[in-house]
Amino acid sequence: MPARALSTLFLKKHQKITKCFSCIQSCHVTNAPYCITQALINAVNGNLDEGIVFSGTNGYRIEKIVSVKTLIDELMEGIV
Repeated sequence: MPARALSTLFLKKHQKITKCFSCIQSCHVTNAPYCITQALINAVNGNLDEGIVFSGTNGYRIEKIVSVKTLIDELMEGIV
């Protein structure tokens, strides 16, 4: 299953699976490099050293992380 993810320390080191959530039929805990569910949970909880964050095709264009309000304000400046 191809995907685009931001380069994080996690992707560079691949954590060992400690719990299987059985979320993907094709995943086999014996040969998977990491548990994607746990990596996503870690990212949601702010632990990017142990998490994975996906991006769309324009992810490479990201220059900064801003709040949604700031982003919407910046977008609205361009159309008002």
